[in-house]
Amino acid sequence: ARKRIRPGNMPFVLQPQSWPMKKLSLPPNNSTRLDLALTGFQGTEKLVIVHLIHAMGCVYHDNMSNANTHLVFKKHNPNINTIKWKKAVEWGLHVVSIQWLYHILQHGYCGVHKE
Repeated sequence: ARKRIRPGNMPFVLQPQSWPMKKLSLPPNNSTRLDLALTGFQGTEKLVIVHLIHAMGCVYHDNMSNANTHLVFKKHNPNINTIKWKKAVEWGLHVVSIQWLYHILQHGYCGVHKE
């Protein structure tokens, strides 16, 4: 049996919103980019998230490395520390939830401001 995307499983992504989707708003001379890896997503759900990542202007890597900037997780269970999670922490990557990605879709991202 083929799996189908059920909008109820990912309502934020697959249902119309009252606002336009935002892309990254980085200055043209800024070499900063978001290199994302995912953990906890599978199948069609993962494909939808990867498509969103590209549409936002981010870069997706199937294999995480220390060149990534962020690891996006589906659900955090403090009792489960995956290899990706441990390596992301070891390499100093930003470990963020899928809600963070949804926030960027709605409000945009201007990069990290250093003072």
